[in-house]
Amino acid sequence: MDFAHDILHSPKELLFTKECGRAITVSEFIEQEISFTERSVPEQFTLALSLLKTQEQVHATTYGHARTVRRTFGEMRADDYLQKCKTYTTEIEAAETKNQQIKETLEKSFQLLNKNKDAIEQYGGFLANWDLTPQNIRINKNHIYFLDHASFHFGNKHESWARFINFMSLYEPQVAHALVEYIRNNRTTEESFSLKLMRVYRLVELIRFYTGWLPRTEGSTYELARARIDFWHEVLRATFDNNFVFSEVTERYKTTRDILRSEEEKKRQVGLH
Repeated sequence: MDFAHDILHSPKELLFTKECGRAITVSEFIEQEISFTERSVPEQFTLALSLLKTQEQVHATTYGHARTVRRTFGEMRADDYLQKCKTYTTEIEAAETKNQQIKETLEKSFQLLNKNKDAIEQYGGFLANWDLTPQNIRINKNHIYFLDHASFHFGNKHESWARFINFMSLYEPQVAHALVEYIRNNRTTEESFSLKLMRVYRLVELIRFYTGWLPRTEGSTYELARARIDFWHEVLRATFDNNFVFSEVTERYKTTRDILRSEEEKKRQVGLH
């Protein structure tokens, strides 16, 4: 992308091929001495801020830029976010027919986004990462490497911020708080509001993901899905009030989650607390 203002590091591609309708890619392994979540809170904040600022410097500002990224990465406009939010809301409500509280929160979420389409569109055309979490980056010699290229698209500037902050609000709340405060103290009020809109959108999406588990699971896995839905609903409600959930709520959820988790999931989530 010749209009990027900074270098985005990624592993060297060793193989790309297509077989039986599938694309297969092999990339080099990036060594790292210590993972993101094993670092101190100040270091996590500094690294997170660096990767988010680097990514948001990739901005498609001309028709030529937009045509290039639309063809290669795909693009989300305000109407696309609204349509997806409406779809997610419908699917959640179908699964949660008796949960009036969630229905009210979802309606509030959609109306917030619908009334602020201009605010969503104002910060459009930026490189966004649908799944920007610590598992999808590696750090080597002070360079941050993005691993999951399939999650890149162009959309609202704060979508990646929202995904990362929502994730860290569970795993390292101090980092999540610091990133929100950074935007609040160093950017315009419009940017703070755009971040809030994207956090709401991504939280609705996350709740929808776990409601999809309900008809396909039973026993402890079903109860785990229910616990996750309830927890992220609390996070969504707090976000409306420009707050984070109380630490007691988070710790209670973690205790329940760890009891219900399968051994396979525990192994997959090693390093995340």
